[in-house]
Amino acid sequence: MKLKLKWNWGTGIALTYSIFAMMIIAFVVYSFSKDIDLVTPDYYAKELVFQNQIDKEKRSQALTKNVTFVMGKEQLDIQFPEEMKNQVISGKVKFFCPVDAKKDISFPIEADADGKQVIALDQVKNGRYKLQINWEANGLEYYKEGVIVRN
Repeated sequence: MKLKLKWNWGTGIALTYSIFAMMIIAFVVYSFSKDIDLVTPDYYAKELVFQNQIDKEKRSQALTKNVTFVMGKEQLDIQFPEEMKNQVISGKVKFFCPVDAKKDISFPIEADADGKQVIALDQVKNGRYKLQINWEANGLEYYKEGVIVRN
């Protein structure tokens, strides 16, 4: 006995809905298998204190000379402003990779008396990074951000 499929508009609609449903299921399975990194795990908590970040950036821009950094092959040279010489500078330098959170790395600020810090780049993997310098001097917090590429 041979089963013969009758092709009419009802069969076409049923086939169309079935293919559509299979595509939706395939898309959902595919999207669950993708790893999606947020900018930071505690994104929403950081958003609530964002005004503090804006204040730090304004303070940094008000300095006579802002922080400068020079990227070399083996090291990153950071120079803090002249007005911060002979002061205790604390904070951290973060290499933030927007593409891969596993590449993010932070270093503590350990500036010398001239306000200069050298960071060896042997732990930093190749890629494009946002360099985030977050520091404190004389009880005031500052922030500077820039883009660097490590080859």
